Amino acid sequence: MSNVDNFKKFLEGNAEIVEVQVEYLNGDKKDYSLDDSREEAIESLLTDVDWEQVDEIELEYSNGSKTEYSLSEEVEYGEEEDGEEEDGEEEEEEEEEN
Repeated sequence: MSNVDNFKKFLEGNAEIVEVQVEYLNGDKKDYSLDDSREEAIESLLTDVDWEQVDEIELEYSNGSKTEYSLSEEVEYGEEEDGEEEDGEEEEEEEEEN
């Protein structure tokens, strides 16, 4: 299965993802909202993007958190933009571990 097929399955299986930002090697960025007509939005994203030119993919979740998705690897869960956690998240994680 190709990396793009894996990405499609990942998006279809994660309804909490509400936006995908694609950054190209030339620095251009394009945002894709997955709020309305999710299946059509995913198909549009997959056909519109020139995957050979993609530098980075950023995913935004319904709770406002963001992660990066690498086409060569799985998503890096739990990493916030700039490597910082939102207020309160660290405390909640510690409580869950105990």
